[in-house]
Amino acid sequence: MTVPYGAVVSWGALAQAVVADGWAGVPRRPSRHTLRPNHLFGIDAVSDWFGVGSDMLPVTRAEAMSVPAMARARHLVCMPARLAIRVSPADFRHTALIEQPDPARTRAAVLRDTLDDLLFEGVALWLVTDRYAHGAPRQAERVASARRAYDSDTHKWSVDEQPVRDEDLLWFEGPHEGVCTFGGRALRSAVRMERAYAGASKSPVVAWELHQTSEEQLSDDEIRALVDEAQAAVESNGVLYTNAATELKMHAASAENLLISGRNAAAVDIARMVSLPAATIDAHAPGSSGTYANVQARLREARDIGLSDYAEAITDRLSLNDVLPRGVVCGFEWDEVLRPDFRERMDGYAAAQAAGIFTAQECRDLETGPAPEGIA
Repeated sequence: MTVPYGAVVSWGALAQAVVADGWAGVPRRPSRHTLRPNHLFGIDAVSDWFGVGSDMLPVTRAEAMSVPAMARARHLVCMPARLAIRVSPADFRHTALIEQPDPARTRAAVLRDTLDDLLFEGVALWLVTDRYAHGAPRQAERVASARRAYDSDTHKWSVDEQPVRDEDLLWFEGPHEGVCTFGGRALRSAVRMERAYAGASKSPVVAWELHQTSEEQLSDDEIRALVDEAQAAVESNGVLYTNAATELKMHAASAENLLISGRNAAAVDIARMVSLPAATIDAHAPGSSGTYANVQARLREARDIGLSDYAEAITDRLSLNDVLPRGVVCGFEWDEVLRPDFRERMDGYAAAQAAGIFTAQECRDLETGPAPEGIA
């Protein structure tokens, strides 16, 4: 049975597979990460039909990206796409695949989509489209999940319904099976929190009441005039005058502080799933501080804790012998975003010269030459 990875599975085929074999009946791709049941079908309907808890099922990328904290985490994970990739030794010349993988797209766009796939799906795929005379890949295109399919009978892949050779596929495996797969419960909870917060922002107070405290009877026109005046004052955050015979009451005030705390808690959970410091996505874990001194170290901490896992999934794969010769490796140059500011660098150089570690010329070479951070 051939099922496109990421394509829509028919209800009949899905129901037959689930009833016959459970979720094991749904075709999977050959990887250390199991292929989730196709995540484009209706989650609530599956929960109703088969008794599967919807919070345990995968979420769609669009659903995950509707949560601002998840979108911020995604943008940060994709940040290495803007960095240069250094090849070592530097005199190696056949680096077209690294410098411009797809001639029809920018290098940053290809890397950004690849990092996006690693985050949400756990894997990414490039299809080699051109090779050097000695056989090494020279050009490749990133293949979205909807374009690829795996035939479990022949154990072969196809792209755009055309069979491809295994040696023409470059698989990138991320640090986990994809947040859309394992993060269903946390992300769906965050989506519900965002909906509640949006609803509260539209109607911070569910209802107002103009309560008459006297026995005086008002006409319908007078009542309507009082209601219109009160509504206009509430909507404009204005001031409303009431006399001794009228009382303005507020009913079902929304728990605004609770919603704010809930959104922050959801953001912290997302940061934990993605392996990022909570502060980098503007979330605050209990007991943490957000001082200016901490801000300067956030990106370096994010690189050390989680970003390098996604970035190295790309550069480590490109450093394998079917892409680069033995002994040639590549890595992202992080110094572009991690380099200290000018004053800090000058203070460091001065201290190094005073201690006899570097000469003035060596400090000048460090400042104008290759980045001291090296590659990661």
